[in-house]
Amino acid sequence: MDRRQDLQKAITKLEKPWPNDNLIANYLDFLHHRDLIIYHRFNPVVFEHLVDLTLFHWTASEKVSRSSLVMTIRRYASEQQADLNTLDLSVKSKVFELFNLTLQRPEFIPQGQRDEVGKWAAQLMYGLFLEGTQLNDLCELALHHPKALNRILRYPSQSAIISNWVSAHFEDPILRLRRAEAVGWMLDNNPAFEVDDAIIRRDFEHINDLDRSAVTNLVMGDAVNELLNTDWLSEFPIDRTIPQDPFDSPQKPPNFAFGKDRIELIKRFYPVPTVHDKTADNWVPDFEALESFFEANHSSLLKVTMVWGIAYSRIDKKLKSKLLRKYYCPETHYSIFRVVTKHGLLDLLKWMLKQMK
Repeated sequence: MDRRQDLQKAITKLEKPWPNDNLIANYLDFLHHRDLIIYHRFNPVVFEHLVDLTLFHWTASEKVSRSSLVMTIRRYASEQQADLNTLDLSVKSKVFELFNLTLQRPEFIPQGQRDEVGKWAAQLMYGLFLEGTQLNDLCELALHHPKALNRILRYPSQSAIISNWVSAHFEDPILRLRRAEAVGWMLDNNPAFEVDDAIIRRDFEHINDLDRSAVTNLVMGDAVNELLNTDWLSEFPIDRTIPQDPFDSPQKPPNFAFGKDRIELIKRFYPVPTVHDKTADNWVPDFEALESFFEANHSSLLKVTMVWGIAYSRIDKKLKSKLLRKYYCPETHYSIFRVVTKHGLLDLLKWMLKQMK
Protein backbone atom coordinates (compact mmCIF):
# COMPACT_ATOMS: atom_id res chain seq x y z
CA MET A 1 0.00 0.00 0.00
CA ASP A 2 1.35 3.43 -1.01
CA ARG A 3 0.41 5.72 1.90
CA ARG A 4 1.51 8.86 0.10
CA GLN A 5 -0.61 8.03 -2.92
CA ASP A 6 -3.61 7.15 -0.75
CA LEU A 7 -3.37 10.51 1.00
CA GLN A 8 -3.06 12.36 -2.30
CA LYS A 9 -6.14 10.59 -3.65
CA ALA A 10 -8.16 11.43 -0.55
CA ILE A 11 -7.14 15.11 -0.74
CA THR A 12 -7.94 15.37 -4.44
CA LYS A 13 -11.29 13.64 -3.97
CA LEU A 14 -12.30 16.19 -1.31
CA GLU A 15 -10.86 19.27 -3.05
CA LYS A 16 -12.24 18.39 -6.50
CA PRO A 17 -9.80 20.66 -8.36
CA TRP A 18 -10.55 21.90 -11.86
CA PRO A 19 -8.20 20.25 -14.40
CA ASN A 20 -6.56 22.49 -16.97
CA ASP A 21 -7.61 21.85 -20.55
CA ASN A 22 -4.11 20.69 -21.51
CA LEU A 23 -3.60 18.46 -18.45
CA ILE A 24 -3.52 15.31 -20.59
CA ALA A 25 -2.07 16.01 -24.03
CA ASN A 26 -0.28 12.69 -24.65
CA TYR A 27 0.10 9.17 -23.29
CA LEU A 28 2.88 10.13 -20.86
CA ASP A 29 0.58 12.77 -19.38
CA PHE A 30 -2.09 10.10 -19.03
CA LEU A 31 0.26 7.76 -17.16
CA HIS A 32 1.21 10.59 -14.82
CA HIS A 33 -2.37 11.70 -14.03
CA ARG A 34 -4.54 8.62 -14.48
CA ASP A 35 -4.80 7.78 -10.78
CA LEU A 36 -6.04 11.26 -9.80
CA ILE A 37 -7.87 12.63 -12.86
CA ILE A 38 -11.06 10.79 -11.94
CA TYR A 39 -11.31 12.89 -8.75
CA HIS A 40 -11.05 16.20 -10.63
CA ARG A 41 -14.16 18.06 -11.66
CA PHE A 42 -15.49 17.08 -15.04
CA ASN A 43 -13.86 19.11 -17.78
CA PRO A 44 -15.35 18.25 -21.21
CA VAL A 45 -12.07 19.24 -22.90
CA VAL A 46 -10.04 16.83 -20.75
CA PHE A 47 -12.65 14.13 -21.31
CA GLU A 48 -12.42 14.62 -25.08
CA HIS A 49 -8.62 14.49 -24.93
CA LEU A 50 -8.83 11.16 -23.12
CA VAL A 51 -11.17 9.76 -25.76
CA ASP A 52 -9.00 11.16 -28.58
CA LEU A 53 -5.93 9.59 -27.01
CA THR A 54 -7.64 6.20 -26.85
CA LEU A 55 -8.87 6.37 -30.43
CA PHE A 56 -5.45 7.44 -31.67
CA HIS A 57 -3.61 4.62 -29.91
CA TRP A 58 -6.17 1.86 -30.44
CA THR A 59 -4.56 0.35 -33.55
CA ALA A 60 -1.09 1.84 -33.02
CA SER A 61 1.91 -0.45 -32.76
CA GLU A 62 3.43 1.12 -29.64
CA LYS A 63 2.74 -0.53 -26.32
CA VAL A 64 -0.05 1.25 -24.46
CA SER A 65 -2.65 0.08 -21.98
CA ARG A 66 -5.90 0.52 -23.90
CA SER A 67 -7.83 -1.12 -21.08
CA SER A 68 -6.50 1.45 -18.61
CA LEU A 69 -7.47 4.28 -20.96
CA VAL A 70 -11.04 3.01 -21.34
CA MET A 71 -11.39 2.32 -17.62
CA THR A 72 -10.17 5.82 -16.74
CA ILE A 73 -12.59 7.45 -19.20
CA ARG A 74 -15.48 5.50 -17.74
CA ARG A 75 -14.46 6.19 -14.12
CA TYR A 76 -13.92 9.89 -14.79
CA ALA A 77 -17.44 10.24 -16.18
CA SER A 78 -19.09 8.11 -13.50
CA GLU A 79 -17.13 9.46 -10.53
CA GLN A 80 -18.08 13.02 -11.50
CA GLN A 81 -21.63 11.99 -12.48
CA ALA A 82 -21.17 13.64 -15.85
CA ASP A 83 -24.12 13.88 -18.23
CA LEU A 84 -22.51 12.98 -21.54
CA ASN A 85 -25.57 14.22 -23.41
CA THR A 86 -24.43 17.77 -22.63
CA LEU A 87 -21.30 17.23 -24.71
CA ASP A 88 -20.97 18.43 -28.29
CA LEU A 89 -22.24 16.07 -30.96
CA SER A 90 -18.67 15.56 -32.17
CA VAL A 91 -17.60 14.29 -28.73
CA LYS A 92 -20.59 11.96 -28.44
CA SER A 93 -19.67 10.62 -31.87
CA LYS A 94 -16.20 9.83 -30.53
CA VAL A 95 -17.69 7.99 -27.56
CA PHE A 96 -19.70 5.89 -30.00
CA GLU A 97 -16.58 5.30 -32.09
CA LEU A 98 -14.77 4.05 -28.98
CA PHE A 99 -17.63 1.67 -28.19
CA ASN A 100 -17.55 0.49 -31.81
CA LEU A 101 -13.81 -0.24 -31.60
CA THR A 102 -14.20 -2.42 -28.52
CA LEU A 103 -16.66 -4.54 -30.52
CA GLN A 104 -15.08 -4.48 -33.97
CA ARG A 105 -11.38 -4.40 -33.12
CA PRO A 106 -11.02 -6.29 -29.83
CA GLU A 107 -7.74 -7.93 -30.92
CA PHE A 108 -5.82 -4.96 -29.50
CA ILE A 109 -7.03 -5.82 -25.99
CA PRO A 110 -5.64 -8.83 -24.06
CA GLN A 111 -8.01 -11.77 -24.35
CA GLY A 112 -8.81 -11.87 -20.66
CA GLN A 113 -9.69 -8.16 -20.54
CA ARG A 114 -11.90 -7.85 -23.62
CA ASP A 115 -15.24 -8.47 -21.97
CA GLU A 116 -14.48 -6.03 -19.14
CA VAL A 117 -13.25 -3.31 -21.52
CA GLY A 118 -16.35 -3.79 -23.67
CA LYS A 119 -18.51 -3.43 -20.57
CA TRP A 120 -16.81 -0.14 -19.62
CA ALA A 121 -17.29 1.26 -23.11
CA ALA A 122 -20.94 0.14 -23.07
CA GLN A 123 -21.46 1.94 -19.75
CA LEU A 124 -20.40 5.18 -21.43
CA MET A 125 -23.27 4.61 -23.85
CA TYR A 126 -25.94 4.32 -21.13
CA GLY A 127 -28.61 6.93 -21.82
CA LEU A 128 -26.58 8.52 -24.62
CA PHE A 129 -28.63 10.03 -27.44
CA LEU A 130 -27.22 9.31 -30.89
CA GLU A 131 -27.63 10.77 -34.35
CA GLY A 132 -29.56 8.85 -37.01
CA THR A 133 -26.45 7.56 -38.77
CA GLN A 134 -25.02 6.27 -35.49
CA LEU A 135 -28.32 4.61 -34.59
CA ASN A 136 -28.32 2.83 -37.94
CA ASP A 137 -24.74 1.69 -37.29
CA LEU A 138 -25.69 0.54 -33.80
CA CYS A 139 -28.58 -1.48 -35.23
CA GLU A 140 -26.18 -3.23 -37.58
CA LEU A 141 -23.80 -3.97 -34.72
CA ALA A 142 -26.70 -5.39 -32.70
CA LEU A 143 -27.06 -8.24 -35.18
CA HIS A 144 -23.68 -9.60 -34.09
CA HIS A 145 -22.81 -8.10 -30.69
CA PRO A 146 -24.93 -8.56 -27.52
CA LYS A 147 -23.60 -5.35 -25.96
CA ALA A 148 -24.83 -3.38 -28.98
CA LEU A 149 -28.18 -5.17 -28.80
CA ASN A 150 -28.47 -4.11 -25.15
CA ARG A 151 -27.89 -0.51 -26.11
CA ILE A 152 -30.51 -0.71 -28.86
CA LEU A 153 -33.20 -2.33 -26.73
CA ARG A 154 -32.52 -0.02 -23.76
CA TYR A 155 -32.21 3.18 -25.79
CA PRO A 156 -33.65 6.02 -23.66
CA SER A 157 -36.17 7.56 -26.06
CA GLN A 158 -38.53 6.63 -28.84
CA SER A 159 -36.85 6.12 -32.19
CA ALA A 160 -38.48 5.27 -35.50
CA ILE A 161 -35.15 3.83 -36.63
CA ILE A 162 -35.06 1.33 -33.76
CA SER A 163 -38.77 0.49 -33.94
CA ASN A 164 -38.43 -0.24 -37.66
CA TRP A 165 -35.32 -2.32 -37.05
CA VAL A 166 -37.05 -4.34 -34.33
CA SER A 167 -40.05 -4.86 -36.62
CA ALA A 168 -37.79 -6.13 -39.42
CA HIS A 169 -36.01 -8.58 -37.08
CA PHE A 170 -38.92 -9.40 -34.77
CA GLU A 171 -38.62 -13.15 -35.29
CA ASP A 172 -34.85 -13.33 -35.52
CA PRO A 173 -33.17 -15.54 -32.88
CA ILE A 174 -31.45 -12.52 -31.32
CA LEU A 175 -34.84 -11.14 -30.23
CA ARG A 176 -36.47 -14.39 -29.13
CA LEU A 177 -34.82 -14.11 -25.71
CA ARG A 178 -35.65 -10.39 -25.50
CA ARG A 179 -39.29 -10.61 -26.51
CA ALA A 180 -40.75 -8.16 -23.98
CA GLU A 181 -38.21 -5.46 -24.88
CA ALA A 182 -38.90 -6.01 -28.57
CA VAL A 183 -42.64 -5.69 -27.88
CA GLY A 184 -41.91 -2.37 -26.16
CA TRP A 185 -40.41 -0.97 -29.36
CA MET A 186 -43.40 -2.21 -31.37
CA LEU A 187 -45.74 -0.43 -28.93
CA ASP A 188 -43.74 2.78 -29.32
CA ASN A 189 -44.61 2.69 -32.99
CA ASN A 190 -48.14 1.33 -32.61
CA PRO A 191 -49.78 1.27 -29.14
CA ALA A 192 -52.45 -1.12 -30.48
CA PHE A 193 -49.84 -3.79 -31.22
CA GLU A 194 -50.19 -7.22 -29.63
CA VAL A 195 -47.72 -10.04 -30.06
CA ASP A 196 -49.09 -13.06 -31.87
CA ASP A 197 -49.68 -16.26 -29.92
CA ALA A 198 -47.77 -18.19 -32.61
CA ILE A 199 -44.67 -16.09 -31.89
CA ILE A 200 -44.91 -16.87 -28.18
CA ARG A 201 -45.04 -20.55 -29.17
CA ARG A 202 -41.96 -20.24 -31.41
CA ASP A 203 -40.10 -18.39 -28.66
CA PHE A 204 -40.92 -21.22 -26.28
CA GLU A 205 -39.66 -23.85 -28.75
CA HIS A 206 -36.48 -21.85 -29.40
CA ILE A 207 -35.69 -21.70 -25.67
CA ASN A 208 -36.34 -25.44 -25.36
CA ASP A 209 -33.93 -26.09 -28.25
CA LEU A 210 -31.24 -24.00 -26.53
CA ASP A 211 -31.72 -25.86 -23.25
CA ARG A 212 -31.62 -29.24 -25.00
CA SER A 213 -28.35 -28.21 -26.67
CA ALA A 214 -26.94 -27.18 -23.29
CA VAL A 215 -27.77 -30.59 -21.84
CA THR A 216 -26.28 -32.37 -24.87
CA ASN A 217 -23.12 -30.28 -24.68
CA LEU A 218 -22.80 -31.12 -21.00
CA VAL A 219 -23.01 -34.84 -21.71
CA MET A 220 -20.53 -34.62 -24.59
CA GLY A 221 -18.22 -32.44 -22.52
CA ASP A 222 -18.15 -34.96 -19.70
CA ALA A 223 -17.38 -37.72 -22.20
CA VAL A 224 -14.50 -35.75 -23.75
CA ASN A 225 -13.17 -34.86 -20.31
CA GLU A 226 -13.23 -38.51 -19.32
CA LEU A 227 -11.29 -39.47 -22.45
CA LEU A 228 -8.72 -36.72 -22.01
CA ASN A 229 -8.01 -37.81 -18.46
CA THR A 230 -7.75 -41.55 -19.08
CA ASP A 231 -6.41 -43.50 -22.05
CA TRP A 232 -5.89 -40.66 -24.53
CA LEU A 233 -3.73 -38.61 -22.22
CA SER A 234 -0.89 -41.16 -22.25
CA GLU A 235 -1.10 -41.96 -25.95
CA PHE A 236 -1.79 -38.46 -27.23
CA PRO A 237 -0.15 -35.92 -24.87
CA ILE A 238 -1.83 -32.51 -24.90
CA ASP A 239 0.22 -29.36 -25.36
CA ARG A 240 -1.46 -27.13 -22.81
CA THR A 241 0.37 -23.97 -23.83
CA ILE A 242 -1.31 -21.58 -26.20
CA PRO A 243 0.29 -19.22 -28.74
CA GLN A 244 1.18 -15.85 -27.29
CA ASP A 245 -1.16 -13.09 -28.33
CA PRO A 246 0.88 -10.06 -29.52
CA PHE A 247 -1.05 -7.88 -27.09
CA ASP A 248 -1.29 -10.36 -24.25
CA SER A 249 1.01 -12.09 -21.82
CA PRO A 250 1.81 -15.83 -21.97
CA GLN A 251 -0.63 -17.94 -20.05
CA LYS A 252 -1.73 -21.49 -19.45
CA PRO A 253 -5.23 -22.49 -20.49
CA PRO A 254 -7.61 -23.50 -17.69
CA ASN A 255 -8.42 -27.13 -17.05
CA PHE A 256 -11.41 -28.41 -18.94
CA ALA A 257 -14.41 -26.95 -17.13
CA PHE A 258 -16.94 -29.74 -17.44
CA GLY A 259 -19.12 -31.31 -14.82
CA LYS A 260 -22.64 -31.32 -13.50
CA ASP A 261 -22.31 -27.83 -11.99
CA ARG A 262 -21.44 -26.25 -15.35
CA ILE A 263 -24.79 -26.53 -17.14
CA GLU A 264 -26.18 -23.15 -18.18
CA LEU A 265 -29.87 -22.99 -19.00
CA ILE A 266 -31.93 -20.08 -20.30
CA LYS A 267 -33.60 -18.03 -17.59
CA ARG A 268 -37.37 -17.99 -17.98
CA PHE A 269 -40.05 -15.86 -16.33
CA TYR A 270 -42.18 -18.90 -15.50
CA PRO A 271 -41.51 -22.01 -13.36
CA VAL A 272 -39.54 -24.79 -15.04
CA PRO A 273 -40.27 -28.37 -13.90
CA THR A 274 -37.13 -30.48 -13.72
CA VAL A 275 -36.21 -34.13 -13.87
CA HIS A 276 -32.96 -35.89 -13.01
CA ASP A 277 -31.11 -36.94 -16.16
CA LYS A 278 -28.86 -39.94 -15.43
CA THR A 279 -26.74 -39.39 -18.55
CA ALA A 280 -26.08 -35.75 -17.70
CA ASP A 281 -25.95 -36.53 -13.95
CA ASN A 282 -27.89 -33.35 -13.39
CA TRP A 283 -31.33 -31.88 -12.94
CA VAL A 284 -32.54 -30.71 -16.34
CA PRO A 285 -35.83 -29.27 -17.66
CA ASP A 286 -38.67 -31.74 -17.94
CA PHE A 287 -39.56 -30.89 -21.52
CA GLU A 288 -42.72 -32.99 -21.56
CA ALA A 289 -44.02 -31.24 -18.45
CA LEU A 290 -42.99 -27.90 -19.93
CA GLU A 291 -45.02 -28.64 -23.06
CA SER A 292 -48.09 -29.40 -20.94
CA PHE A 293 -47.52 -26.23 -18.91
CA PHE A 294 -47.26 -24.12 -22.05
CA GLU A 295 -50.43 -25.56 -23.58
CA ALA A 296 -52.33 -24.75 -20.41
CA ASN A 297 -50.84 -21.30 -19.85
CA HIS A 298 -49.81 -19.82 -23.23
CA SER A 299 -52.54 -17.17 -23.02
CA SER A 300 -51.23 -16.00 -19.64
CA LEU A 301 -47.65 -16.06 -20.91
CA LEU A 302 -48.68 -13.79 -23.78
CA LYS A 303 -50.35 -11.39 -21.34
CA VAL A 304 -47.28 -11.29 -19.07
CA THR A 305 -45.09 -10.63 -22.12
CA MET A 306 -47.35 -7.74 -23.10
CA VAL A 307 -47.26 -6.36 -19.54
CA TRP A 308 -43.47 -6.20 -19.56
CA GLY A 309 -43.47 -4.91 -23.12
CA ILE A 310 -45.62 -2.02 -21.94
CA ALA A 311 -43.22 -1.48 -19.04
CA TYR A 312 -40.19 -1.35 -21.37
CA SER A 313 -41.93 0.91 -23.89
CA ARG A 314 -41.32 4.65 -23.94
CA ILE A 315 -45.01 5.61 -24.27
CA ASP A 316 -46.40 8.10 -21.75
CA LYS A 317 -47.67 6.99 -18.36
CA LYS A 318 -51.32 7.64 -19.13
CA LEU A 319 -51.22 5.28 -22.11
CA LYS A 320 -49.18 2.73 -20.13
CA SER A 321 -51.87 2.69 -17.47
CA LYS A 322 -54.62 2.21 -20.06
CA LEU A 323 -52.84 -0.68 -21.76
CA LEU A 324 -51.95 -2.40 -18.47
CA ARG A 325 -55.61 -2.51 -17.45
CA LYS A 326 -56.33 -4.42 -20.66
CA TYR A 327 -54.06 -7.26 -19.53
CA TYR A 328 -54.95 -7.30 -15.85
CA CYS A 329 -55.99 -10.69 -14.45
CA PRO A 330 -54.98 -12.86 -11.47
CA GLU A 331 -52.10 -14.38 -13.47
CA THR A 332 -50.65 -10.95 -14.32
CA HIS A 333 -51.37 -9.22 -11.01
CA TYR A 334 -47.84 -9.51 -9.58
CA SER A 335 -46.16 -8.40 -12.82
CA ILE A 336 -48.46 -5.41 -13.18
CA PHE A 337 -47.98 -4.53 -9.51
CA ARG A 338 -44.21 -4.40 -10.05
CA VAL A 339 -44.62 -2.24 -13.15
CA VAL A 340 -47.03 0.28 -11.65
CA THR A 341 -44.99 0.73 -8.46
CA LYS A 342 -41.82 1.29 -10.50
CA HIS A 343 -43.50 3.85 -12.77
CA GLY A 344 -45.55 5.46 -10.00
CA LEU A 345 -48.94 4.83 -11.62
CA LEU A 346 -51.03 5.79 -8.58
CA ASP A 347 -54.42 5.75 -10.32
CA LEU A 348 -53.80 2.23 -11.58
CA LEU A 349 -52.76 1.07 -8.11
CA LYS A 350 -56.06 2.38 -6.75
CA TRP A 351 -57.95 0.70 -9.60
CA MET A 352 -56.19 -2.60 -8.81
CA LEU A 353 -57.19 -2.27 -5.16
CA LYS A 354 -60.85 -1.91 -6.19
CA GLN A 355 -60.58 -5.15 -8.14
CA MET A 356 -59.75 -6.90 -4.86
CA LYS A 357 -63.22 -6.11 -3.47
